Amino acid sequence: MKFLIVCLHFLIGFSNAAHLAKIFKNGMVLQSNPTTAVIWGWQEGNPDDWPPVYLTADCENEDGMFKINKRFISKKSDGDKWNFKVPNAEGTKCDFIISQDGINLELKDVMYGDVWVCSGQSNMQWNMGSIFNASEEIVNMKNYPGIRMYQVKMMQSQNPQDDLMHEDWKSWANTSESVFVSAFSAVCLLTARYMADVLGKNKIFGLIESNWGGTIIEAWMPKEPLDACNIEPWTNEDPNNPNSNSVLYNAMIHPLIRVSIKGALWYQGESNSNWNQNKYQCAFPAMILEWRKIWNSFTPTSDSFPFGFMQLSTIDASNLTNANPNIPVIRWHQTADYGFVPNKAMENVFMGVAADTYDEESGIHPRNKQLTSRRLATSGLNVAYGMTEFPRNGPFPEAWNFAHLETGIQVDILYDKTFSWNPVEVEGFSYCCSNSIDYCNEVIGAWVKLPEKSVSNEEKTLSMIIPSCAVGLAYLWETTPVLGTKALPLYADDMFELPGAPWIKEVGPL
Repeated sequence: MKFLIVCLHFLIGFSNAAHLAKIFKNGMVLQSNPTTAVIWGWQEGNPDDWPPVYLTADCENEDGMFKINKRFISKKSDGDKWNFKVPNAEGTKCDFIISQDGINLELKDVMYGDVWVCSGQSNMQWNMGSIFNASEEIVNMKNYPGIRMYQVKMMQSQNPQDDLMHEDWKSWANTSESVFVSAFSAVCLLTARYMADVLGKNKIFGLIESNWGGTIIEAWMPKEPLDACNIEPWTNEDPNNPNSNSVLYNAMIHPLIRVSIKGALWYQGESNSNWNQNKYQCAFPAMILEWRKIWNSFTPTSDSFPFGFMQLSTIDASNLTNANPNIPVIRWHQTADYGFVPNKAMENVFMGVAADTYDEESGIHPRNKQLTSRRLATSGLNVAYGMTEFPRNGPFPEAWNFAHLETGIQVDILYDKTFSWNPVEVEGFSYCCSNSIDYCNEVIGAWVKLPEKSVSNEEKTLSMIIPSCAVGLAYLWETTPVLGTKALPLYADDMFELPGAPWIKEVGPL
């Protein structure tokens, strides 16, 4: 009889009991100060009968032990959700208990640090077990005990979901768990690791991986930026194909927007080289702005949180001869047609260049994620962590000068920083003679490489002569500009050796 009473009390109590959103699990990371962390969930039953929700915590940091006690009383404006703002300094460790109507939820071994969401398509999905020196890299991750990981299951929805619908990972993992490290995004994990090499190997990172290979950017965008960029509504007729507008945002991003974060990392664009290519320069910045707006509206996350992306890598060597402009155009559009970030359209954004990581065996998924992740981390330390001794970009043109000669057009390019010039494979420059730049980027083979030894350099300047018919000049305007690793002709002349990124310039009337 006593057992029956206890069970009935549990069942009755459960009708009013709070429960946590699925992302909240033992061993997780909450965003540290100055951004306030949030713990949230739902309550069931009749709203008129909802009792208060209580949060208590036993915490510890370098100053010692302390407690947190909070109470949440529901209002109609809260709907069925409750939330607690729980700010704390990085390195703080807490065990939480959330209780309502006699039912307790435990959230143990929670650390405070920087939470990053890593998203995109297959090159972000490419895991640690598939990179060069995978076994060694996986073992090395044990030296970074502050990094914890959670992988979101691939799923889609026609409507925004407040919580994750399904899960593969039932818990957050740490870097001593090799099976989970091996399965986790290499770019996401390595970028955090390289940042930790500078910020401290005990730096606390919470990494949330949410990606799906072969997907278009439109699937990761809510309705507002799609409309702003005049992107037509699109629903894929194959229910197993995630390439429909908003379906991945709805299922794999929207459930995370009530979690305070430090920033986001992104690696995507290959699938847009033949899909709404001419709208990517609008879609990508618009997506970033909308993600920031939404996260800020639901949490104390900054409305300008740092956003890092990997510029598209190489695909295959055949593009060395046919000069297909599809991938170069997307690389350009990834920067909102500036060629560098941050810029006026993409503030507080940073990137890594990957055009010199050709991998014959692995094709569109170069296994050398270490080199490019280190570059992404380098620029991220500047933009996200204010460490100005780290560069944001490699050398980029500061000014172009075009002069008409009898032999053609003299071009002098002044760069914004000193560089090393070593054209072992290519000099990297192409011109196009046509009616317009747009036509040049629509026709395979319209871009023509300058002959070897056409470029001369002096201090921060490169000079060349291009044909009088040229309407455009471009640098690295090929899917695979070089076959060798770190074999581009132009790198910064400093310890970081960031490569010069691709660019395109209209010659215009003389």
